[in-house]
Amino acid sequence: MRELDLFRQYLVRQRGNFLERSHTALLGVSHFDEARIAAHQAELCDTFRKALKVLGDDAGEFIKQYLERGTSE
Repeated sequence: MRELDLFRQYLVRQRGNFLERSHTALLGVSHFDEARIAAHQAELCDTFRKALKVLGDDAGEFIKQYLERGTSE
């Protein structure tokens, strides 16, 4: 599952980039929408990282949590 670990690391880095972009946009007076979008993208990276953790630990649990009910965290 080394590939999943690498992808989780990528998502952590992307999350940081999105949060940095959100912070930078907030420093500008008229960039609230851009900041909101970047913060949402960071949140999605975290959600994907958590799902990959579950998938790497237990594929059956991943199916229960993310595929059977069609819901996500």
